[in-house]
Amino acid sequence: MPLILSRDAHGSKIYTPAMLIVFGFLLGAAAGMRSMTPMAAVAWAAQLRWPQLHQTGLAFLTAPLTAYIFTACAALELVFDKLPFTPSRLGAGPLGARILFGGLAAAALCAAGQQSIPIGAVVGAVGGVAGAFAGYHVRHYFTASLKAPALLIALAEDALAIGIAIFAVTRL
Repeated sequence: MPLILSRDAHGSKIYTPAMLIVFGFLLGAAAGMRSMTPMAAVAWAAQLRWPQLHQTGLAFLTAPLTAYIFTACAALELVFDKLPFTPSRLGAGPLGARILFGGLAAAALCAAGQQSIPIGAVVGAVGGVAGAFAGYHVRHYFTASLKAPALLIALAEDALAIGIAIFAVTRL
């Protein structure tokens, strides 16, 4: 299925809703693993590649300061995730953040692709829940059942979340 459905009267690309839903879910899943990583990727894409966001309620994502703040938060999260006192991602607060940021990231992607922002938010939120639970259980399986080093598995999960986020935002 092609990503570009057509072009509007101004020559801007219009993307297929199905593809944006898939990429929105992927952004949500990445947020489920590392909540700030997709937001950093989205903020940089919004600033550098997605001029369509200027006319939406998500225009704050196009500001350079937003990209720097989300990048700093993502970097801190990558560090704090490895610390022994970090709460479970499945707790109410951390899971809520994953739902919120997954929804926000996917909503921005859909807005940039000229599709429904609310649908993107719901898809991203669902992806956030799926990513949080899948990431938790996969990480637990590798560390508990296979006795893999926890740091190695956490770093692999970091790389996967970063890769998914970059992949999803560069499709537009």
